Amino acid sequence: ASAPIGNTAAADVTPEAVRALHALVIISTALGLAFMAAHYHFVMIDRFVAVITLAVLAVAARDVSIRRFRRAMVSPVSLAWLTYLVLYVLRLRLGVAASVGADFRREYYEIFAMVSYLVVLNTLAALRDARHVITFMLWFTVVCFGIELASYLAGVRVISNANVYSYQLFTLVPFLHMCLTRRPAVFLALLLALALVTLFVFASRTVFLALGAYGTVFIGWRWIAASRTTFRLFALGFVSAIVVFLYLYIFRSSELEQSALLKAGEDITSKSSFGRLEVWVSLVARIWEAPVWGHCSNCNTEFFMIESGFRNMSSHNTYLEILFRSGIVGLTLLVAFLILVLRHFYEHRHSTYARIGAAYVFGSVFLASTYEFITFSFVSVNLLFWIAIGLLFNLITKSERPDRPAAPALAEPA
Repeated sequence: ASAPIGNTAAADVTPEAVRALHALVIISTALGLAFMAAHYHFVMIDRFVAVITLAVLAVAARDVSIRRFRRAMVSPVSLAWLTYLVLYVLRLRLGVAASVGADFRREYYEIFAMVSYLVVLNTLAALRDARHVITFMLWFTVVCFGIELASYLAGVRVISNANVYSYQLFTLVPFLHMCLTRRPAVFLALLLALALVTLFVFASRTVFLALGAYGTVFIGWRWIAASRTTFRLFALGFVSAIVVFLYLYIFRSSELEQSALLKAGEDITSKSSFGRLEVWVSLVARIWEAPVWGHCSNCNTEFFMIESGFRNMSSHNTYLEILFRSGIVGLTLLVAFLILVLRHFYEHRHSTYARIGAAYVFGSVFLASTYEFITFSFVSVNLLFWIAIGLLFNLITKSERPDRPAAPALAEPA
Protein backbone atom coordinates (compact mmCIF):
# COMPACT_ATOMS: atom_id res chain seq x y z
CA ALA A 1 0.00 0.00 0.00
CA SER A 2 1.25 3.48 -0.82
CA ALA A 3 2.03 5.99 1.93
CA PRO A 4 -0.61 8.64 2.66
CA ILE A 5 -0.20 11.81 0.62
CA GLY A 6 0.13 13.92 3.78
CA ASN A 7 3.26 12.02 4.84
CA THR A 8 5.11 12.25 1.53
CA ALA A 9 7.20 15.32 2.51
CA ALA A 10 8.16 13.78 5.84
CA ALA A 11 9.15 10.53 4.15
CA ASP A 12 11.46 12.46 1.80
CA VAL A 13 13.43 13.95 4.75
CA THR A 14 16.13 11.35 5.29
CA PRO A 15 18.44 11.14 8.32
CA GLU A 16 21.31 12.10 6.00
CA ALA A 17 19.49 15.28 5.01
CA VAL A 18 18.87 16.17 8.66
CA ARG A 19 22.54 15.62 9.51
CA ALA A 20 23.62 17.73 6.53
CA LEU A 21 21.29 20.55 7.59
CA HIS A 22 22.58 20.34 11.16
CA ALA A 23 26.19 20.53 9.94
CA LEU A 24 25.30 23.51 7.75
CA VAL A 25 23.79 25.35 10.73
CA ILE A 26 26.87 24.62 12.87
CA ILE A 27 29.31 25.81 10.20
CA SER A 28 27.22 28.91 9.42
CA THR A 29 27.11 29.81 13.12
CA ALA A 30 30.85 29.28 13.43
CA LEU A 31 31.51 31.50 10.41
CA GLY A 32 29.23 34.25 11.71
CA LEU A 33 30.91 34.17 15.10
CA ALA A 34 34.37 34.11 13.48
CA PHE A 35 33.68 37.24 11.41
CA MET A 36 32.26 39.06 14.42
CA ALA A 37 35.13 37.98 16.69
CA ALA A 38 37.75 39.02 14.13
CA HIS A 39 36.07 42.38 13.55
CA TYR A 40 36.14 43.25 17.24
CA HIS A 41 39.49 41.55 18.00
CA PHE A 42 37.80 39.21 20.48
CA VAL A 43 41.12 38.44 22.19
CA MET A 44 40.98 41.95 23.66
CA ILE A 45 37.26 41.91 24.53
CA ASP A 46 36.37 40.11 27.77
CA ARG A 47 32.66 39.94 27.06
CA PHE A 48 33.32 37.49 24.22
CA VAL A 49 33.95 34.83 26.87
CA ALA A 50 30.17 34.76 27.40
CA VAL A 51 29.42 34.71 23.66
CA ILE A 52 31.79 31.82 22.93
CA THR A 53 30.71 29.87 26.02
CA LEU A 54 27.02 30.08 25.11
CA ALA A 55 27.71 29.21 21.47
CA VAL A 56 29.75 26.11 22.39
CA LEU A 57 27.19 24.94 24.95
CA ALA A 58 24.39 25.42 22.41
CA VAL A 59 26.22 23.28 19.84
CA ALA A 60 27.00 20.65 22.50
CA ALA A 61 23.54 20.56 24.12
CA ARG A 62 21.97 17.73 22.11
CA ASP A 63 24.95 15.42 22.63
CA VAL A 64 25.55 15.79 26.38
CA SER A 65 25.19 12.76 28.63
CA ILE A 66 24.00 13.87 32.09
CA ARG A 67 25.42 10.72 33.65
CA ARG A 68 28.87 11.39 32.16
CA PHE A 69 28.67 15.05 33.15
CA ARG A 70 28.06 14.12 36.79
CA ARG A 71 30.97 11.69 36.66
CA ALA A 72 33.22 14.32 35.07
CA MET A 73 32.35 16.86 37.76
CA VAL A 74 33.76 14.62 40.51
CA SER A 75 36.93 13.68 38.61
CA PRO A 76 40.27 14.69 40.22
CA VAL A 77 40.93 17.24 37.44
CA SER A 78 37.54 18.88 37.92
CA LEU A 79 37.80 18.88 41.72
CA ALA A 80 41.23 20.55 41.55
CA TRP A 81 39.84 23.48 39.57
CA LEU A 82 36.65 23.54 41.66
CA THR A 83 38.80 23.92 44.78
CA TYR A 84 40.60 26.86 43.21
CA LEU A 85 37.23 28.31 42.19
CA VAL A 86 36.04 28.16 45.80
CA LEU A 87 39.24 29.93 46.89
CA TYR A 88 38.70 32.51 44.14
CA VAL A 89 35.16 33.27 45.35
CA LEU A 90 36.18 33.44 49.01
CA ARG A 91 39.02 35.86 48.24
CA LEU A 92 37.01 38.19 45.98
CA ARG A 93 37.09 41.91 46.71
CA LEU A 94 34.66 43.51 44.30
CA GLY A 95 35.26 47.13 43.40
CA VAL A 96 39.00 46.93 42.85
CA ALA A 97 38.66 47.80 39.15
CA ALA A 98 36.40 50.77 39.82
CA SER A 99 38.72 52.04 42.56
CA VAL A 100 41.54 52.52 40.03
CA GLY A 101 39.35 53.84 37.23
CA ALA A 102 39.21 50.59 35.23
CA ASP A 103 36.06 49.14 33.69
CA PHE A 104 34.21 47.50 36.60
CA ARG A 105 32.63 44.99 34.20
CA ARG A 106 36.00 43.28 33.75
CA GLU A 107 35.62 41.80 37.24
CA TYR A 108 32.26 40.24 36.39
CA TYR A 109 33.45 38.86 33.06
CA GLU A 110 36.40 37.28 34.85
CA ILE A 111 34.11 35.68 37.45
CA PHE A 112 31.95 34.36 34.61
CA ALA A 113 35.08 32.98 32.91
CA MET A 114 36.28 31.15 36.04
CA VAL A 115 32.94 29.30 36.22
CA SER A 116 32.73 28.82 32.45
CA TYR A 117 36.08 27.04 32.38
CA LEU A 118 34.72 24.36 34.71
CA VAL A 119 31.34 24.03 32.99
CA VAL A 120 32.80 23.85 29.48
CA LEU A 121 35.53 21.39 30.47
CA ASN A 122 33.07 18.91 31.96
CA THR A 123 30.31 19.42 29.41
CA LEU A 124 32.62 18.61 26.51
CA ALA A 125 34.17 15.67 28.35
CA ALA A 126 30.63 14.29 28.75
CA LEU A 127 29.56 14.42 25.10
CA ARG A 128 28.23 11.31 23.40
CA ASP A 129 29.53 12.65 20.10
CA ALA A 130 32.16 15.43 20.03
CA ARG A 131 32.26 15.86 16.26
CA HIS A 132 29.81 18.76 16.12
CA VAL A 133 31.76 20.85 18.63
CA ILE A 134 35.08 20.01 16.96
CA THR A 135 33.69 21.10 13.60
CA PHE A 136 32.39 24.32 15.14
CA MET A 137 35.69 25.11 16.87
CA LEU A 138 37.79 24.30 13.80
CA TRP A 139 35.81 26.63 11.55
CA PHE A 140 35.65 29.34 14.19
CA THR A 141 39.34 29.39 15.13
CA VAL A 142 40.81 28.94 11.65
CA VAL A 143 38.53 31.44 9.89
CA CYS A 144 38.82 34.01 12.69
CA PHE A 145 42.60 33.82 12.67
CA GLY A 146 42.68 33.89 8.85
CA ILE A 147 40.72 37.15 8.83
CA GLU A 148 42.93 38.62 11.58
CA LEU A 149 46.09 37.64 9.68
CA ALA A 150 44.81 39.10 6.41
CA SER A 151 43.86 42.35 8.18
CA TYR A 152 47.27 42.54 9.83
CA LEU A 153 49.13 42.02 6.56
CA ALA A 154 46.92 44.60 4.84
CA GLY A 155 47.43 47.09 7.67
CA VAL A 156 43.70 47.31 8.38
CA ARG A 157 42.55 47.68 12.01
CA VAL A 158 45.88 46.43 13.33
CA ILE A 159 46.48 45.82 17.05
CA SER A 160 49.68 47.59 18.13
CA ASN A 161 50.89 44.57 20.12
CA ALA A 162 51.45 41.88 17.47
CA ASN A 163 51.92 39.25 20.18
CA VAL A 164 48.14 39.18 20.55
CA TYR A 165 47.84 37.59 17.10
CA SER A 166 50.36 34.87 17.87
CA TYR A 167 48.58 34.24 21.17
CA GLN A 168 45.41 33.55 19.20
CA LEU A 169 47.31 31.42 16.70
CA PHE A 170 48.51 29.06 19.43
CA THR A 171 44.96 28.26 20.56
CA LEU A 172 43.82 27.00 17.15
CA VAL A 173 46.56 24.33 16.93
CA PRO A 174 44.84 21.52 18.93
CA PHE A 175 41.56 21.88 17.00
CA LEU A 176 43.46 21.61 13.74
CA HIS A 177 45.38 18.63 15.07
CA MET A 178 42.25 16.77 16.22
CA CYS A 179 41.09 16.72 12.61
CA LEU A 180 44.41 15.63 11.11
CA THR A 181 45.28 12.68 13.32
CA ARG A 182 45.58 10.40 10.29
CA ARG A 183 47.80 12.88 8.48
CA PRO A 184 50.62 13.63 10.92
CA ALA A 185 53.00 14.79 8.18
CA VAL A 186 50.44 17.33 6.95
CA PHE A 187 49.86 18.58 10.49
CA LEU A 188 53.59 18.92 11.25
CA ALA A 189 54.06 20.87 8.00
CA LEU A 190 51.23 23.21 9.04
CA LEU A 191 52.71 23.51 12.53
CA LEU A 192 56.04 24.55 11.03
CA ALA A 193 54.30 27.09 8.80
CA LEU A 194 52.41 28.56 11.76
CA ALA A 195 55.65 28.74 13.78
CA LEU A 196 57.35 30.65 10.95
CA VAL A 197 54.39 33.05 10.71
CA THR A 198 54.65 33.58 14.47
CA LEU A 199 58.35 34.35 14.33
CA PHE A 200 58.71 36.35 11.12
CA VAL A 201 55.31 38.03 10.82
CA PHE A 202 54.42 38.68 14.46
CA ALA A 203 57.99 38.53 15.87
CA SER A 204 56.76 36.50 18.84
CA ARG A 205 59.65 34.46 20.23
CA THR A 206 57.63 33.04 23.09
CA VAL A 207 54.81 31.56 21.00
CA PHE A 208 57.39 30.29 18.50
CA LEU A 209 59.08 28.36 21.31
CA ALA A 210 55.71 27.18 22.67
CA LEU A 211 54.88 25.74 19.24
CA GLY A 212 58.35 24.17 19.23
CA ALA A 213 57.57 22.56 22.59
CA TYR A 214 54.27 21.27 21.18
CA GLY A 215 56.00 19.68 18.20
CA THR A 216 58.82 18.25 20.31
CA VAL A 217 56.46 16.55 22.76
CA PHE A 218 54.25 15.21 19.98
CA ILE A 219 57.16 13.77 17.99
CA GLY A 220 59.00 12.44 21.03
CA TRP A 221 55.95 11.13 22.90
CA ARG A 222 56.97 7.48 22.50
CA TRP A 223 60.16 8.13 24.46
CA ILE A 224 58.74 10.71 26.86
CA ALA A 225 55.89 8.39 27.91
CA ALA A 226 57.94 5.18 27.80
CA SER A 227 57.65 4.89 31.57
CA ARG A 228 56.46 6.88 34.54
CA THR A 229 60.08 7.72 35.35
CA THR A 230 60.90 9.09 31.90
CA PHE A 231 57.69 11.12 31.93
CA ARG A 232 58.47 12.66 35.32
CA LEU A 233 62.08 13.34 34.35
CA PHE A 234 60.96 15.06 31.15
CA ALA A 235 58.42 17.19 33.03
CA LEU A 236 61.05 18.18 35.60
CA GLY A 237 63.59 18.98 32.88
CA PHE A 238 60.98 20.97 30.96
CA VAL A 239 60.15 23.16 33.97
CA SER A 240 63.88 23.61 34.68
CA ALA A 241 64.43 24.68 31.07
CA ILE A 242 61.69 27.31 31.45
CA VAL A 243 63.42 28.74 34.52
CA VAL A 244 66.75 28.89 32.67
CA PHE A 245 65.06 30.48 29.65
CA LEU A 246 63.45 33.17 31.79
CA TYR A 247 66.76 33.92 33.49
CA LEU A 248 68.58 34.29 30.17
CA TYR A 249 65.73 36.22 28.57
CA ILE A 250 65.12 38.66 31.40
CA PHE A 251 68.51 39.15 32.99
CA ARG A 252 71.07 38.38 30.29
CA SER A 253 69.26 39.97 27.37
CA SER A 254 68.04 43.05 29.27
CA GLU A 255 71.36 44.91 28.98
CA LEU A 256 71.56 44.32 25.22
CA GLU A 257 67.93 45.28 24.70
CA GLN A 258 68.24 48.36 26.91
CA SER A 259 71.22 49.54 24.88
CA ALA A 260 69.38 48.96 21.61
CA LEU A 261 66.30 50.87 22.82
CA LEU A 262 68.37 53.80 24.02
CA LYS A 263 70.16 53.99 20.65
CA ALA A 264 66.83 53.99 18.86
CA GLY A 265 65.50 56.66 21.22
CA GLU A 266 62.70 54.41 22.48
CA ASP A 267 61.28 53.99 25.97
CA ILE A 268 63.26 51.41 27.93
CA THR A 269 60.24 50.74 30.16
CA SER A 270 58.25 49.36 27.22
CA LYS A 271 57.14 45.75 27.16
CA SER A 272 60.57 44.41 26.27
CA SER A 273 62.74 42.07 28.30
CA PHE A 274 64.12 45.06 30.23
CA GLY A 275 60.64 46.43 30.88
CA ARG A 276 59.51 43.02 32.07
CA LEU A 277 62.51 42.82 34.42
CA GLU A 278 61.43 46.03 36.15
CA VAL A 279 57.84 44.82 36.34
CA TRP A 280 58.78 41.47 37.86
CA VAL A 281 61.07 43.06 40.47
CA SER A 282 58.18 45.26 41.66
CA LEU A 283 55.73 42.38 41.42
CA VAL A 284 57.81 39.97 43.50
CA ALA A 285 58.16 42.64 46.19
CA ARG A 286 54.35 42.99 46.30
CA ILE A 287 53.89 39.21 46.37
CA TRP A 288 56.03 39.01 49.51
CA GLU A 289 53.56 41.34 51.24
CA ALA A 290 50.94 38.54 51.20
CA PRO A 291 52.75 35.34 50.18
CA VAL A 292 50.30 32.70 51.46
CA TRP A 293 46.83 33.89 50.39
CA GLY A 294 47.68 36.76 48.04
CA HIS A 295 46.13 40.23 47.92
CA CYS A 296 42.71 39.26 46.52
CA SER A 297 41.61 36.88 43.79
CA ASN A 298 40.41 39.64 41.46
CA CYS A 299 43.35 42.00 42.13
CA ASN A 300 44.49 42.17 38.53
CA THR A 301 48.14 43.26 38.36
CA GLU A 302 47.18 45.64 35.53
CA PHE A 303 45.36 47.76 38.14
CA PHE A 304 48.60 48.57 40.01
CA MET A 305 51.69 50.57 39.12
CA ILE A 306 55.33 49.56 39.43
CA GLU A 307 57.55 51.42 41.90
CA SER A 308 58.93 53.84 39.31
CA GLY A 309 55.38 54.74 38.25
CA PHE A 310 56.21 54.52 34.53
CA ARG A 311 53.72 51.75 33.72
CA ASN A 312 51.31 49.26 35.24
CA MET A 313 52.41 46.03 36.87
CA SER A 314 50.85 43.67 34.29
CA SER A 315 52.60 40.41 35.14
CA HIS A 316 52.91 38.72 31.72
CA ASN A 317 53.30 35.53 33.73
CA THR A 318 50.44 33.27 34.85
CA TYR A 319 52.34 31.91 37.85
CA LEU A 320 53.33 35.34 39.20
CA GLU A 321 49.78 36.55 38.54
CA ILE A 322 48.36 33.69 40.61
CA LEU A 323 50.90 34.31 43.39
CA PHE A 324 49.95 37.99 43.53
CA ARG A 325 46.24 37.26 43.57
CA SER A 326 45.92 34.00 45.51
CA GLY A 327 49.37 33.38 46.99
CA ILE A 328 51.14 30.07 47.40
CA VAL A 329 47.83 28.33 48.10
CA GLY A 330 46.39 29.42 44.74
CA LEU A 331 49.54 28.54 42.80
CA THR A 332 49.62 25.09 44.44
CA LEU A 333 46.06 24.45 43.25
CA LEU A 334 46.86 25.55 39.70
CA VAL A 335 49.96 23.33 39.59
CA ALA A 336 47.93 20.42 41.00
CA PHE A 337 45.34 20.94 38.25
CA LEU A 338 48.01 20.89 35.52
CA ILE A 339 49.71 17.82 37.01
CA LEU A 340 46.39 15.96 37.11
CA VAL A 341 45.66 16.86 33.48
CA LEU A 342 49.10 15.62 32.41
CA ARG A 343 48.70 12.47 34.51
CA HIS A 344 45.41 11.76 32.73
CA PHE A 345 47.15 12.06 29.38
CA TYR A 346 49.98 9.84 30.53
CA GLU A 347 47.60 7.15 31.80
CA HIS A 348 45.99 7.08 28.34
CA ARG A 349 49.32 7.50 26.53
CA HIS A 350 48.51 4.99 23.80
CA SER A 351 45.74 7.26 22.49
CA THR A 352 46.70 9.75 19.79
CA TYR A 353 44.48 12.30 21.51
CA ALA A 354 46.43 11.94 24.76
CA ARG A 355 49.58 12.62 22.77
CA ILE A 356 48.00 15.77 21.35
CA GLY A 357 46.80 16.81 24.80
CA ALA A 358 50.21 16.38 26.42
CA ALA A 359 51.86 18.38 23.63
CA TYR A 360 49.32 21.17 24.07
CA VAL A 361 49.62 21.30 27.85
CA PHE A 362 53.43 21.37 27.81
CA GLY A 363 53.31 24.16 25.21
CA SER A 364 50.75 26.01 27.34
CA VAL A 365 52.85 25.64 30.50
CA PHE A 366 55.71 27.33 28.67
CA LEU A 367 53.48 30.04 27.19
CA ALA A 368 52.09 30.78 30.65
CA SER A 369 55.58 31.72 31.82
CA THR A 370 55.59 34.89 29.70
CA TYR A 371 51.85 35.45 29.14
CA GLU A 372 48.78 35.30 31.35
CA PHE A 373 47.56 32.14 29.64
CA ILE A 374 45.09 29.47 30.88
CA THR A 375 43.45 31.63 33.57
CA PHE A 376 43.29 35.44 33.65
CA SER A 377 43.70 38.58 31.56
CA PHE A 378 42.63 37.51 28.02
CA VAL A 379 39.76 35.35 29.28
CA SER A 380 38.00 35.13 25.91
CA VAL A 381 40.92 33.38 24.22
CA ASN A 382 41.95 31.50 27.39
CA LEU A 383 38.56 29.80 27.23
CA LEU A 384 39.77 28.00 24.09
CA PHE A 385 42.37 26.17 26.20
CA TRP A 386 39.62 24.65 28.34
CA ILE A 387 37.49 23.78 25.31
CA ALA A 388 40.42 21.91 23.76
CA ILE A 389 41.17 19.97 26.97
CA GLY A 390 37.51 18.99 27.40
CA LEU A 391 37.30 17.71 23.81
CA LEU A 392 40.56 15.77 24.13
CA PHE A 393 39.34 14.11 27.34
CA ASN A 394 36.23 13.08 25.44
CA LEU A 395 38.08 11.78 22.39
CA ILE A 396 40.45 9.73 24.53
CA THR A 397 37.49 7.93 26.08
CA LYS A 398 35.83 7.32 22.71
CA SER A 399 39.03 6.18 21.00
CA GLU A 400 39.42 3.47 23.65
CA ARG A 401 35.91 2.16 22.94
CA PRO A 402 35.85 0.57 19.47
CA ASP A 403 32.04 0.50 19.50
CA ARG A 404 31.95 4.30 19.64
CA PRO A 405 33.93 6.09 16.90
CA ALA A 406 35.71 9.29 17.92
CA ALA A 407 36.30 10.80 14.48
CA PRO A 408 35.87 14.57 14.04
CA ALA A 409 33.42 15.71 11.38
CA LEU A 410 35.63 16.53 8.42
CA ALA A 411 35.66 15.31 4.86
CA GLU A 412 37.77 12.34 5.93
CA PRO A 413 37.34 11.04 9.50
CA ALA A 414 40.42 11.03 11.69
